[in-house]
Amino acid sequence: MNLIAFSGQEFYHWWWGRCIFDREGAVIAKDKIPIDYQHDPREVLGYLDTFGGTTALECSGFLVPFQKEDRANEILHKKSQGVPYQCSVSLSYSNFDWEYIPRNQTVTVNGQTYSTEDEGMIVFRRYEIDGVAICLYGSDSNTNLFNYQPKSNTMSKPQETDARELAKKFAAKFGNERGFQYFSEGLNESEAIERHLAELTKDFASQNTLIAELQAKIAAFEKKEEEEEEEEESEGEEKPAKEEEDFAKLKADFAQLQEAFNRSQAAGEFGKSGEAAPVSGTPSEGKPKKEFSPLPPNLQAFADNISLSGLGHKS
Repeated sequence: MNLIAFSGQEFYHWWWGRCIFDREGAVIAKDKIPIDYQHDPREVLGYLDTFGGTTALECSGFLVPFQKEDRANEILHKKSQGVPYQCSVSLSYSNFDWEYIPRNQTVTVNGQTYSTEDEGMIVFRRYEIDGVAICLYGSDSNTNLFNYQPKSNTMSKPQETDARELAKKFAAKFGNERGFQYFSEGLNESEAIERHLAELTKDFASQNTLIAELQAKIAAFEKKEEEEEEEEESEGEEKPAKEEEDFAKLKADFAQLQEAFNRSQAAGEFGKSGEAAPVSGTPSEGKPKKEFSPLPPNLQAFADNISLSGLGHKS
């Protein structure tokens, strides 16, 4: 939507009397200023974000309806049916300078010369504009509200406002979530693009950080796997060596046992039956049998599975 906030021509104000805005003195310190209804801060209608004009203050922005029968939709509908809304500016007096032109003088403002022969004039030389009101009776009757939907006899058409079209455009360009967020915050397209680029940069940085963390975890996992494999291989090499060492020791122990057994047999200490050798000239029945201690379990197992010379083979 477009509007003329002030025309740059003289007008009559209930407090100031005869006055005029010097267009060169207009200051708009913010990127966006609000639009309200009849200077009522409780009835915010939308915002303005583009300002121009050499004599008049020409603005563009958006009315933002939020439900079917709110004030913004009412204005859209009634304007489309020909209601001649006007505008009025809200001034900040923190940055304000005016000049009184007394009677019987002339003054040139906005390229036009005015005479104060009958009445003096206030010229607003410097002023900051905080907002613009849409009203029925503006002090500057040459203001106007225009560029709206064609006339319609229904309430459905005015709902297809510039604001809604912008919301759709934002959603298509920036995605539903971010597009409607930018729109709801009142950003214009250039602001939305700048915001979107900043957020994408932040997203990419966050993703790069996450990727780096995952790569570090993968590297640590692979290193741990390699260490475990090396440890398993090392244990696998040591285990057979230990078994061979134990086997060799066991074999040596049994060889000693065999040698001792052979010596005992050669000396006639044992009979074939394992009984004590009889003493010469003495009946064997009267002698007690000699008992032998059993082999340790490891030697016994070894003896059960290995043949020894002089003892025969296990059947």
